Amino acid sequence: MRTRLVISVGTSWAVLVMLFSPCTACACSIVYPTVHVGTTFRVRVTDRSRPVKTLRLMLYLTQSSDSQSASTVYSFTDADGYGSFSQLNPGSFLLTSDHDGGVADAVVVEVSQKGPVNETVQLRWPSQTPVPVRSANGIVRGPGYDPLQTQAQLSLSLLEGVSARVIRTVLTDSKGDFHFPDEVPSGIYFLRLDPTDLRGWSGEQMQGMIPIEISPNAKQETIDLDIGWSSCGLTYAQREPRPEVKLRKICGDVVDVEGAAMSNARVLLFANGEGRAVEQTETGATGRFAFQETPKGTYQLLIKSPGFQPFIQAVRVEADSRAQGCQQPVHIRLKPML
Repeated sequence: MRTRLVISVGTSWAVLVMLFSPCTACACSIVYPTVHVGTTFRVRVTDRSRPVKTLRLMLYLTQSSDSQSASTVYSFTDADGYGSFSQLNPGSFLLTSDHDGGVADAVVVEVSQKGPVNETVQLRWPSQTPVPVRSANGIVRGPGYDPLQTQAQLSLSLLEGVSARVIRTVLTDSKGDFHFPDEVPSGIYFLRLDPTDLRGWSGEQMQGMIPIEISPNAKQETIDLDIGWSSCGLTYAQREPRPEVKLRKICGDVVDVEGAAMSNARVLLFANGEGRAVEQTETGATGRFAFQETPKGTYQLLIKSPGFQPFIQAVRVEADSRAQGCQQPVHIRLKPML
């Protein structure tokens, strides 16, 4: 994903403004730390304390008094996760990886002749913890996903993690399901959403990369993603299975991670195995919702709101519900998309 970088440097922090194409009117401000180094320094890249080898690092020149200075310098990490830069001209640089999912980890590097010698700068890669799954197959749902409607086909590419080499590209079906025909070995990869007709809440064309980790020890078999869009680009959340709950009446409240009531969240109830909404409503000003009369049976309760991870829960109504009030409220906390 191409970015245009504008950096304003302070004494100890820098603000990175990343304008993501095609959303050129949407600015994402990220604050990165500043480190002071000499003309030679090292970089250590780790993934959850493990060294990342053969990853290409990029050092962007952002400010220099020397017009002959190279605008970008590259280095590769070794088997222990170390990369190095040497004989640099003084100036301000942005250090980051060649590729990452979402907003990459980065550091503003102030190079001077009197800076510390052989300083080691730390980077994390990928910047977001990869989604752990046992298979690279699954489903991807756009922001306006509705089980009752079709979704535009999405082009998804599977990239090898460190090299960013494209392994395979596939199209989803009308429900977002996809399958890579070849077995994918264990390791870190990126699932890249290529430019298609999928649009964000404000009409932006959605694209970007999501880090995943294929592991036989992962709890979930397949990718089960809800994706969205913000000023910082692609957002996503892996759905986690929840145990079925037994109720006499489907009712409750919805709040955000701070505990604030969420009004106008959409609440849908699907007949289990039928893929159709039998009832739907919205939360009120206090975040509460209720379905007054629901026949006995098993359902899927889906709650979603723009910018938040959808909540899905299997519920079993044990008797025809005509009870007044809400004696067994379901308390739901919606998390923001990553």
